[in-house]
Amino acid sequence: MGMGEPLLNYDGLVGALRTLNDPLGLNLGAKRITVSTSGFPDRIRQLADEGVKCSLALSLNATTDEQRRELMPKASREPISELLAAARYFTSHRNRRATLEYVMLGDVNTSDDDARRLGQLTRGLPFKVNLIPYNPGRTGRYRPVSEEELQRFVRILLPFAPTVTIRRSRGADIDAACGQLWTQSLGNKNPAGGAR
Repeated sequence: MGMGEPLLNYDGLVGALRTLNDPLGLNLGAKRITVSTSGFPDRIRQLADEGVKCSLALSLNATTDEQRRELMPKASREPISELLAAARYFTSHRNRRATLEYVMLGDVNTSDDDARRLGQLTRGLPFKVNLIPYNPGRTGRYRPVSEEELQRFVRILLPFAPTVTIRRSRGADIDAACGQLWTQSLGNKNPAGGAR
């Protein structure tokens, strides 16, 4: 997660999963491994048929195709309906829920209508919605949501969505929270803060 798109390195991904699953490797099961993707429906289906043990997380981050294209221009070639259909295919072959990742950007994808649409997209389906409050970096492009906004969104979403979780980040004060890969170089100091 956070290291590029795994489904664009499909053979490497499957090889790594087989090693992680293997009793002579790390012997990890599906509950311990999650493949996080921005969404390539054909590859999601292929992975479902592969026979490797893993869970699936799909970075959704929007409730309309237009909004997703704006937020994720390189990852939004397929409509949301097709992504969710592929995720359903995965869950039907794995007997496990897929996780829909939803980064909450204040005043962008956090309206009451967004919550209702997200609820309708997931209603009655084998998905878990993981809400991820945005951690601001130094660009100031987006605003994080307040706790009040977050709880309002959850209250609207919960009657529809089967399961909702909130990812609580730690380390934002040192730019080390989820989504923050910042380094800093001041004077003769390296990014870790030591002398060069």
